[in-house]
Amino acid sequence: AAAVAAKIGKTPYDVHVAPMMQVTHRHMRFLCRLLSKRLVLWTEMIKDSSITYNRNNPEYLRKLLDMSSSKEHPVVLQLGGSDPDTLAEAVRIAKPWGYDEINLNCG
Repeated sequence: AAAVAAKIGKTPYDVHVAPMMQVTHRHMRFLCRLLSKRLVLWTEMIKDSSITYNRNNPEYLRKLLDMSSSKEHPVVLQLGGSDPDTLAEAVRIAKPWGYDEINLNCG
């Protein structure tokens, strides 16, 4: 993942599929990857508290965060929130799931 992350923003990954609520879900990302291997795919924005609240619910986290399919990479997780501590905790929980980058939407 680190080698891929180093290339994000540089050729060959020069087109990003922006995060869109109820659009850039796993099935859409899979379709986009079939269309091009030169895309950086983004998840839907996930609320930080939905991760921190369910930190002890591995089944929920697996459904929400699992990136075990190599076909989706490179992929960016977008977290949304306004509390720095909650965002930081959500990043700590999400980091082991294998995203190439984690983006914070602090609005």
